[in-house]
Amino acid sequence: MPLADLLYRCRAIFRREAVERELDDELRFHADQTIGKLMRSGMTRQAAERQARLTLGGAEQAKELCRDARGTRLIEETWQDLRYALRTLRASPVFAATAVVTLALGTGANVVTFSGLNTILFRKLPVARPDELVEVTNRTHPPLPAFSYPDYRDFRDRNNVFSALAAYRFFPMSLNRGGGSQRLWGYVASGNYFQMLGEKAALGRVLQPSDDREDGANPVAVISFGCWQRRFGADPDIVGRRATISGHPYTIVGVTSPRFFGTEFFFLPEVWVSMSMVNAIEPAARGWKDNRGATFVWVMGRLKPGVVAAGAESALRGIAAELGREYPDQSGGMKLSVSPPGMIGGSIRSAASELAALLIAITGLVLLVACQGWNRPPSPA
Repeated sequence: MPLADLLYRCRAIFRREAVERELDDELRFHADQTIGKLMRSGMTRQAAERQARLTLGGAEQAKELCRDARGTRLIEETWQDLRYALRTLRASPVFAATAVVTLALGTGANVVTFSGLNTILFRKLPVARPDELVEVTNRTHPPLPAFSYPDYRDFRDRNNVFSALAAYRFFPMSLNRGGGSQRLWGYVASGNYFQMLGEKAALGRVLQPSDDREDGANPVAVISFGCWQRRFGADPDIVGRRATISGHPYTIVGVTSPRFFGTEFFFLPEVWVSMSMVNAIEPAARGWKDNRGATFVWVMGRLKPGVVAAGAESALRGIAAELGREYPDQSGGMKLSVSPPGMIGGSIRSAASELAALLIAITGLVLLVACQGWNRPPSPA
């Protein structure tokens, strides 16, 4: 036997012997105290000793209770199980490798699945007070739950349940700086977009309502923190620099915070420009901002204090009924709902929930199979 193993076993034996001696001393002390108390009440020593044994119970039973109270039993049993498992694995290396790989695959599948579910169903936008945010869904024109810009403006101006209601649209853009053109995703957003989210810039400023008052008048852009690092080399003097976006010159006025990734989990933008510049970004769709039948924008709002989602939904449906009467051909029959943000207007949340239930069942079975593979003893040689 190696010297290290021998020394370890000796230390373990001495520790157990020390614990046993301590328990014996403690039981002897309690027995003496009980006998003394009984003798002071008038009993003979023989009768007192007999009564003490009846009162305190057997020595081994008392020791077991003390071990349970101290929590040492769990440690001892865990250590015994661990040693048995190690001996079993050492006796059958092939079984050991198979069990470890099976457990690793089962655990890895569960980690990946639940990480995805967290992103899809439980993750919140990294902004101030995310529980106040809701995405307004228009299911009149599937598959995308979008609004026309004129309808958005009416909902924004007529409602009394949102402290702010913003519109946005993601669109592929090109970025040209230094002679090379790069493709990226960007948001075209109303001027109150960042204000509604309560989001500040890491450098410079974010878009403001004043940037969105006159079409084509404010060619300014905000870039993401990642875009600033990857495409601009983390230039500390980036604010005020110019870049060509989709063929037009823009002034970069700010960089978002590192944690901010927009308002949809599936479309991560690198650039934000104001809605007033949409004709420059999307020249082929020129004029849709004034077309009540062109449902191109998504809408998100921050609820006022004390307003719940159901109340906001009811108020919006009332406004939708008014718009249906005023513009029956373009805005009639709108089907509205509100939902937590980040899931493309909630259009895929129900499908994702059903998929999540299926994935949980599958990964549970995978983990069960992995555990069965671990618990199955190796075949005898």
